[in-house]
Amino acid sequence: MRTWLLVVTLPLLLAVSPARAVEQAAVALEIQHSSAAATAVIGGLQEKINAGKATATDLAPEALRSAWHAAFQRLANRGFDAATEAPLVEVRAGMDRAFGQVIDTYRADIIKGGQDAFVPAFFRAQLFERFNQAMGGEVRAVTTNRRAELLNGDSAVDRLIQDSEIVAAISALLEKGATQSETRKFGNRTVGYWPMAIAQPCASCHERNGLKQQVGQFGGATVVIVGR
Repeated sequence: MRTWLLVVTLPLLLAVSPARAVEQAAVALEIQHSSAAATAVIGGLQEKINAGKATATDLAPEALRSAWHAAFQRLANRGFDAATEAPLVEVRAGMDRAFGQVIDTYRADIIKGGQDAFVPAFFRAQLFERFNQAMGGEVRAVTTNRRAELLNGDSAVDRLIQDSEIVAAISALLEKGATQSETRKFGNRTVGYWPMAIAQPCASCHERNGLKQQVGQFGGATVVIVGR
């Protein structure tokens, strides 16, 4: 009886890992799509924010969420609420809470505005901080870059991620300026890497802060770790 149980159970246990990896990769991609779409909404308001012309109407919750969901659909090629799998629903709920919290916290600063008062990179960092807390350690989403191109040293990969194996792998991708997205498995975790390119507003802002970059060049990456 024991031998029969081992023969039947072992293949089932071995089959869990690939399925879990697929689920983790889907969660990582959902986080990337959600955060990129949300950041694009803030980027779309950048001209108004810099000019001090963003209004309470521009920041109305329903208007922002509508713009966010539309940006998500363009990016992911599906509706924001299309996926019904529990992990993806949880990601969307966590992102929605984090999105609302960031806007509520910085609403007055956004409306006051001024040059670089609320840039997309700052918004994304605040979004991830709240989202990571809400997810209770199951996922960790960060943005980082090569150390020489960081305006804030606290955003270095080895400050954001504790696992030395993951840090080494992401550092290698950053240093060579890898421009292809990747998803890798590290033990029980899946790590997604999505590179970013420097846009004109980013280049202008960075130059005002002492970092000269060219539009279109490698500008770091979003990294998402799923699993404990």
